[in-house]
Formats: sequence, C-alpha cells, structure tokens
Amino acid sequence: MNSREYKAIIGRISFNLLKKRFPGLDKKHLTEVATQIAVNVHARMYGANVDGVDSPIWNNNCDNNRPEPQIDATELLKNE
Repeated sequence: MNSREYKAIIGRISFNLLKKRFPGLDKKHLTEVATQIAVNVHARMYGANVDGVDSPIWNNNCDNNRPEPQIDATELLKNE
C-alpha cells in the first residue's frame, strides 16, 4: 500500500466517526477535518515529528532495532 491509500483509509475512518458523532456538521467541513486528521496520523505512523512532539514509535526509551525515520513531518505535510 502506498501513502495515498493509507491516508484515504484514515480519512474515511475519521470522516465516518465525525459524521456519526456530529451529524449536523456540513460535509465540506467534515471532509476538511478528516483530511487533516489523515495527514497528521499518517505522518505520525512514519515516526515523524508533528507539532514539535516526537512520535512514540521512536521513543528513545524503547529498546528496539528499528532505524530512525529519515523524513520530518514537514516534508510529509508539504506533499499534501
């Protein structure tokens, strides 16, 4: 799966949850919020720093062998 597909799935989940919880909101606004949620969650999934907060995936206190992320969230967010 590529990044666009992940973001689409996250966006649909977000949209459906927002629509269920806040049924009176305009579809345009729901779509906009769901898109922003998808972009930020996707960036976090890749271990990127979002709003000055490091992803818990790459917490230095963890004992893991995963390589550190090679991209910052600002680069992921620019592609939107």
